[in-house]
Amino acid sequence: MLAEVGDALSRGRGFALLTGLPVADMSRAAAGIAFSGIGAHLGVRVTESHEGDYLGDVIDRRDAADLRPYHNGGEFIMHRDPVDLVGLLCLRGARRGGESRIVSAGAVHNAILAEAPEELAPLYEGFPYGRLEADRGDTDLFTPYRIPVFRFGADGSFMSHYLPGPIERFFARDGLGPDHPAVRAVGIFKRLIW
Repeated sequence: MLAEVGDALSRGRGFALLTGLPVADMSRAAAGIAFSGIGAHLGVRVTESHEGDYLGDVIDRRDAADLRPYHNGGEFIMHRDPVDLVGLLCLRGARRGGESRIVSAGAVHNAILAEAPEELAPLYEGFPYGRLEADRGDTDLFTPYRIPVFRFGADGSFMSHYLPGPIERFFARDGLGPDHPAVRAVGIFKRLIW
């Protein structure tokens, strides 16, 4: 079954919903092990943050010093991670809210292609990403290379990588205003996913 899920994730619709893991009967640690085991069948684990944790909690901690928006309550924009696959496991539903939304990067690309194809060039070229101080360790504040929002592989595969915060830090660093082609292109992307 997980082989079929992996195929759907990499060559199909790009998402899968798995149900039935009996988390109510598991300890938090056991649920984490089970979730990690499912992930191990789908890919290689990477750390969730600069702290080296492999599982992160989406929980309202109301900690102003914590820059992670998924720790500070309220609605937040579409969650994105700079990895090939992202998994979410619900241990306990929110008192209110907590709904998840899924957006297809391929559908966003195609909508921009239909609506404003001239705006795609900056998204193909990409942007240097500005990192948060806590996340960068001893690396440069900005990546020395551009990270494309949309890219096609030599084999025709489609890839997308979009993190608004690091892109907006680049815009601020270079003083790019709302009329700049790159800012306009990202604006169209944002409008389509929200």
